[in-house]
Amino acid sequence: MTGLILSNPGSKAKEKSIDCKDILDRHHLTYREIGHYYRVGEARPIFGWIFHLSIIRSQLIQFLEIIIPILLQKKVSYFEIVRGKETAKFMLDGNLGYALIGKLICVYPKDQLEAIYLAKTIIEIGVHFRGPAVPTDLQLNNILYTCYSPIRLLEFDAQLENQSHQNNLEEENEFTIPFSFPKNVHWPFAEIKSPIDKPLKKLLNNLYKPIKVIKPDAKGRVIKCLYFKNILSIKSCIIKEGKYNMWSDALGRDIQDRILWQSELYNRLGNKIPMPRVFDKFKENDDLYLAMEFIKGSSLEERINSIHLGNGWVNIINKNKLLLIQYLIRILDVVDKLHMLGIVHRDITPTNFILTQKNELFLIDMELAYSLNDNKPSPAFKLGTFGYMSSEQYLGQEPSFKEDIFGLGGLMAFLFTGLPPVKFDTNNVEVLKEQLHFFCPCQEITHAIANCLNTIPQKRPNIAEIREVVNNCQLDLKKASKNDKAKSITSPPTPEQLRNLINKAIAGLTDAEVFTKQHLWPSLSIQKDKFIGNEQVELNLSPSLYSGMTGILLILAQAKKLNYDIEDSIEGYYASWEFLQDSFLKSPSPDFTPSLYDGAAGIGIALQEGITSGLLKNNKENIEYLKNCFSNISETLEMCSGIAGQGSALIASSHILDSNFVNILLEKYTDIILNNQYTDGSWNVIRASGKRNEKIIGLSHGVAGIINFLLSHYSLFPSNHIKESIQKALNWLITNANKKHGNYYWPLTNKSKSINYLSYSIGVPGIAALFIKAYDILKEPLYKKVSEGALQLLPNFPVNADYSQAFGLAGIGEVYLEAYRIFQSPEWKQKTDFILNLFESTTLTNSNTSCYWSMNSTPNKLTSLMTGNCGIIHFLMRYQNPQFLGFPFG
Repeated sequence: MTGLILSNPGSKAKEKSIDCKDILDRHHLTYREIGHYYRVGEARPIFGWIFHLSIIRSQLIQFLEIIIPILLQKKVSYFEIVRGKETAKFMLDGNLGYALIGKLICVYPKDQLEAIYLAKTIIEIGVHFRGPAVPTDLQLNNILYTCYSPIRLLEFDAQLENQSHQNNLEEENEFTIPFSFPKNVHWPFAEIKSPIDKPLKKLLNNLYKPIKVIKPDAKGRVIKCLYFKNILSIKSCIIKEGKYNMWSDALGRDIQDRILWQSELYNRLGNKIPMPRVFDKFKENDDLYLAMEFIKGSSLEERINSIHLGNGWVNIINKNKLLLIQYLIRILDVVDKLHMLGIVHRDITPTNFILTQKNELFLIDMELAYSLNDNKPSPAFKLGTFGYMSSEQYLGQEPSFKEDIFGLGGLMAFLFTGLPPVKFDTNNVEVLKEQLHFFCPCQEITHAIANCLNTIPQKRPNIAEIREVVNNCQLDLKKASKNDKAKSITSPPTPEQLRNLINKAIAGLTDAEVFTKQHLWPSLSIQKDKFIGNEQVELNLSPSLYSGMTGILLILAQAKKLNYDIEDSIEGYYASWEFLQDSFLKSPSPDFTPSLYDGAAGIGIALQEGITSGLLKNNKENIEYLKNCFSNISETLEMCSGIAGQGSALIASSHILDSNFVNILLEKYTDIILNNQYTDGSWNVIRASGKRNEKIIGLSHGVAGIINFLLSHYSLFPSNHIKESIQKALNWLITNANKKHGNYYWPLTNKSKSINYLSYSIGVPGIAALFIKAYDILKEPLYKKVSEGALQLLPNFPVNADYSQAFGLAGIGEVYLEAYRIFQSPEWKQKTDFILNLFESTTLTNSNTSCYWSMNSTPNKLTSLMTGNCGIIHFLMRYQNPQFLGFPFG
């Protein structure tokens, strides 16, 4: 263990019962909730240097008990403390942004005298406390960090209550990571510390030269380095970094404790288990580094994906199935050896095995492992990987070998289906067996996987029983024909079963995890921090048709028109419209984008569907709101945020708007697009950081989306000049296509080699859908040939973790549905049925009356249209009602 934890016999119980807010209340302080903080005091002129106090979670309450009385005694009337222990955890772990790490307490001195006094006081009381480094600040001592803010707030601005702390005070300024001293600013803390830090060294431990960050992470990077052992020996190695005081748990153990434990296990097991050799361990600037052998190869996850190639088990040739079985047998041997040595790995996942080019297998990442012989570490380190982590491990119960059996079940599920285990319903063994059987017809295997994933540890098999089943599967495959492929025998659900599935999925939209107390649907935003690789998760109320509440409202209105049960969602439907009306429709902000995906045009589509379905009144007020959705003309041309998207929304609304209003606007939209078309047929849809004349091709952001709008316009109001423009643009697409065996496919741009075969939004499926539409309207046989040829290059029966409309299987399903509707070929019906059956076979149950789908490789419940469950619901409704429902928005 690193560092000293202050405690008393009752401190643990006390911390469980007391949170940050309780301490403020006890001192009768008035405070406001601002973003991630409770703010005490009114903003006023502040001294430029501000303090951030970084404290590990296990010491936070204890430190607040000490520091708040001191701040009050010294009449420091303006400070902030983190909103609670859970927020503190996210902040300390880097999940709220790299720039916020460590900033649990923010203190704003009024002048230099107060700043110096406070600094000395905090240093004195903080001597036995610890916390991670604050990336934007200079460390004064131990837990105390400072940075400079030139802002002078003269009075409290009530508008700040609606802004996150990241838009406030020093976060409004440009900061540097790492800290750099501001120009022409006096340093008031000279008697405490010099502001000049030592220059960063080019070599770690004078032996290792970093050449590539393999995995950026707030808690510590994984770095590929050159190891200069001597002049004649320079080798590649991997260095795992443990940042100072990061990832501290309730006992004060941090990432460095985990790395030290991992190092001990590597040294203890290195001659018995195939794993990288550890040859050095050192500290620099309080950070810990573990140097180990570089294993050149790929993860098992990458190898499995390269064999599946987007296909399920039934469409893999036997040679490749046998190769996967061989990998699995060797993994069983490795885990069995670990267990004989008394070690539970506790993170058996496809990413924690590496395969070399010679197919040598290595086990990596022993960070969560537990020794049953030594009862070490005590208690075991928490958590693991969702889908591979048993319920008892998630709850922090005493480890056992059965945890690894569950992990093996998750790994086998991925190996035999091509999908991560979070896709399947592991709460019901019998349901799980049926789900797995759709992907893998070998009942012995599917039953073994389901039993491994049993929520009751005692009912899971042992490794010998798993090995017997896997060996039998291997023998059966060897007996089969060389290229024999198993056939899926699953039939599509009956109309009644499908209607019931849709109704349950709609009911799932109101699950407590995806619904606020105000009956609104928040958007889950997951982004990468620009400084680190950690995902930043944020919930917000978004008007986006693409990923916000407006897309959900669109689906509910369509469901109402098709007589599905939306009763559970009615309260949320009207609450959401009230929110949109108050926030955007009554007095539109000049900053509110006119775009289809994230702005006014998207709200317009949902509004007209609400009126058409009868959920919203067809009155003067709502029609005026609808017109206002088209009050600004975009400055760009593409579908997602430009004129093509506005035009598509206007056409969808044309049946309830005044024809003169529609015609005038459509003419404006079309004139702008035609006047900006190049002689080669393309438009200026370029990537900001792309090559010269590099034009985006796909449906959402590129040329295809503009053509899609023109086709819709032409179908309503045929004219020769629009037709000529369309034909010229389609010819440009054909000219810029690649060909394979006479089939067409497109890169992401006309200068790119990157190709996406799964994304309706940016890839080949969306362009194929465009040519289907072009054939349907213009009846040109070449367009049918191009579209069907493009679809032939997609996986025959695609299996992919992404289920979304924008980038995954729901979008491909929509394209197959349209191909079958227009061309009436049984091939497209068969492929549509497969995707329908895949969704049915990966349904997750909330209750007897509601269900949902994991949209990617995480268990997050996403509800949105283009990235969430509503996209699947739309596909299912369209499958059942192809004559009444088209693509989500044109």
